[in-house]
Amino acid sequence: WQVQNEHAEALQNPAGVSVMEYSATVRKLKEIVEKCPGWRSGASVQFVIAEGYFTRREYKRAQSEFKTVIEFYPEKAELSARSLFMIAQCYESQGQEESALGVYERIMQRYMSTQTGMKIPMYIAQRLRTKHYDAACERAFEKARERYEELRAVNPYGKVAAAAEQCIIDTFLLQNKWRDAASYIDNVLLRTENREREAVLRLALARLYEEKLKETEKAFTLYEKLSAGCVSEELRRTVELEKAKLLVRWGKSSAAREVLARAVEKYQGDAPFCVQAGVVLAQSYEAESRWKDAMGTYLRVIAKYPRAPEAMMIPFLIQKQYFSPETGSEQKACIDACAVMLGRMPDSYGMMFHAKAMVLRGRWSEAHALLVKAAARATGSGEAADAFFMKALVQEYGLKDKKRSIKTYYAFLKRYPQEASAPFVRYKLQKVRGMNAF
Repeated sequence: WQVQNEHAEALQNPAGVSVMEYSATVRKLKEIVEKCPGWRSGASVQFVIAEGYFTRREYKRAQSEFKTVIEFYPEKAELSARSLFMIAQCYESQGQEESALGVYERIMQRYMSTQTGMKIPMYIAQRLRTKHYDAACERAFEKARERYEELRAVNPYGKVAAAAEQCIIDTFLLQNKWRDAASYIDNVLLRTENREREAVLRLALARLYEEKLKETEKAFTLYEKLSAGCVSEELRRTVELEKAKLLVRWGKSSAAREVLARAVEKYQGDAPFCVQAGVVLAQSYEAESRWKDAMGTYLRVIAKYPRAPEAMMIPFLIQKQYFSPETGSEQKACIDACAVMLGRMPDSYGMMFHAKAMVLRGRWSEAHALLVKAAARATGSGEAADAFFMKALVQEYGLKDKKRSIKTYYAFLKRYPQEASAPFVRYKLQKVRGMNAF
C-alpha cells in the first residue's frame, strides 16, 4: 500500500521525480509482484508500472512492461487488451501510425468481446475524424458496425450482445445520425426479451427524441410508459426527473412540481436524487421568474444535504447565472440575498457555507482561502473531506487552475478513499483530465 502510494505520488508530477527515484519505487513494486506470484492484484500492479513509464514518456520501457502483463497474465483478457492498446499508444506517441494500426487489428482479432476490444473500431474511426479524413472516417464507422453485428451474431444473448448493440448505437450518435440511431433502437426493442434492458433502451430513445430530434411529445409519451412499467426503482427515479425537466421546458412548471413532490416523497431517503430533484424544482421557479422561491429552494437543499457532492455543485451552478448577461437586477438581488444567508449559517459547516457564499459572488480567491482554513480546522474526516473537495472545485471552475485541481482531486482520493463522495471525485478527476473511454 505504501509503495503504491509512492508510485501514485510520483505520477502526479512525473517531471519532478528523477529517473533514479522513480526506478527505486518501481523496483519495490516489482519485488512485491515477484515474491507473491499468486497475488490477485499482481496483474493490476504490473499494468500500473507500465502505465507509469508511459506517463513519463519512456515508451520503449513502457511497451516492455505492458508485454509482461500479456505474457504472465494471459487469463486476464481485459487487462491484456488494455495493455495492447497502450502498446499501440506508445507507437502513436512516437509517430509510428502503421505499427499502431497493426496492434489495434490484433486487439480486434483476439479480444473483441472485451470492453477495450469493443471500443477499438470506434476509436479508429474517431482518429480519422480528427485528421479530417472524412471519406475514410465514414467507411471506418460502417466497418465498425459490421464488426459489432458479427460479434452480436456470435453472441446473440447476454451482456456481449447488449454491449455490441450499444456500440452500434454509439457509432450513429458519434456521427450525429440521430434518426438512424432511433431506428436501430426500435429494431433492437423488437427482439429484446430482457425487461430491464428494454427499459434502458426506451429511456435512451426518449432522450434522443427530446434532445436531438426535438420531438418532445414522443419523448414524454415514452417517459410516461417507462414511469408506469419500470422494473428498476433506480431507473424510475431517473425517468421522474426527466419528465419534470421536460415539463419545465414546456412551461408547465406547476405540473413539474407535482411530479417532483410525489417522487421526493417516495424517495426521500435518497440524498443524491433529492438534491437533483431540488435543483429541477428551483429551475421550475426560475422558469416563472420567481427568483425568491428559486433561491430559497437552492438554500434549503444546500442546508439539508451539506455533504452531498451534488449539493456542493449548486453554488457553482448559481454563480454562472449571476454573471450571465441575461441575468436581471431582481434575479441578482435574490442571488445576493442567498449569498448573505449562506454566510450566516451558524453550524459546524459555517466556514464552508461562507465559502459557498463567496463562490456565488465570484470571489474565488476568498472562497479558496476559507476552504483551506476549513480543511485545516475540521474536527472530523468528513468535514475535512468536504472542504478538500470544494477546494478542488474552486480551483477547477473559479481559479481555472486545471493542474492544481487535478493534484487536489488526487490528494482527496489518497486521504479519503472511503468517503461517500469518492466515486464522484473519481468522476470529476476523469473529466478534468480529459480522459477518453480507455
